[in-house]
Amino acid sequence: MALRAPDRTYYPARELDAYPQPAQPLELDRLPGAGRFRLLLLIDEHGIVNDVSLVEAGAAVRLDEALRAALAATRFLPAQKDGRAVRSRIVLSVSFAAAREQ
Repeated sequence: MALRAPDRTYYPARELDAYPQPAQPLELDRLPGAGRFRLLLLIDEHGIVNDVSLVEAGAAVRLDEALRAALAATRFLPAQKDGRAVRSRIVLSVSFAAAREQ
């Protein structure tokens, strides 16, 4: 039986049978600031975030770095393609509203 070479491809969402999902609920509401972000996440076949890149931002850099750190620390259930766990490349849109004072 020949061994199969590891698949090093990060598949885009349109090529996946099942998208990666956070293993635990994201708690991004604790981050300070407000704004809209689009981020590119590279998630490996084990559900580990390998890279977080900013695609578009509409807020302060401080929140951008906090958001990147929070997503990088998130564990995912990996994406699926043809019945197996694969690496994935997804774009995530996140919006934060400014906190209201009571």
